[in-house]
Amino acid sequence: MTTATQTNQPPTKVTPHHLALALYSPLFAERDNIKDAYAYAQSIARASDNPAAMMTAVHVLLNTIAKELEKMGTTNPTQGA
Repeated sequence: MTTATQTNQPPTKVTPHHLALALYSPLFAERDNIKDAYAYAQSIARASDNPAAMMTAVHVLLNTIAKELEKMGTTNPTQGA
């Protein structure tokens, strides 16, 4: 998969699909919806002073946002462009 970041060429039109691809990281999980992902991130932030745990929670939130953006587009970010 080639993204705008990899080619240093910005997309001519930013779509929900472009945003989802830019946000999604297959290394991290996602939640069913943004509300649940946000609650998860808040619970980790309250319970931990570990920066790695907090970054994991942030990426789970971003993956969930990417998934929601993809619902506006046509493909799943986990399947590539």
